[in-house]
Amino acid sequence: MAGQAGNLHFILINASRHTIMSLQLSTTNTNQWEENILTNPIRPGDSRMIRIGIYNCLYDLRIITSDLKELVEYNLNFCVIESYIVQ
Repeated sequence: MAGQAGNLHFILINASRHTIMSLQLSTTNTNQWEENILTNPIRPGDSRMIRIGIYNCLYDLRIITSDLKELVEYNLNFCVIESYIVQ
């Protein structure tokens, strides 16, 4: 289990050919993205432990890669997700 609400974390795995430049998470009950939570980009083949630490399980996720492509997924349950792979 990835953690209980309040102590959430997951491993973000970059299996793509492009660097992950931005990761934004927002609770599912908002229509606005939070700020980029990456302190450094994630290169192809690398992974990073992402700590959420907010008292909620359900999040929307937005990733922007170095080729300016956007990946958006909604209603992800990070109380059960242990890793997220970007292809």
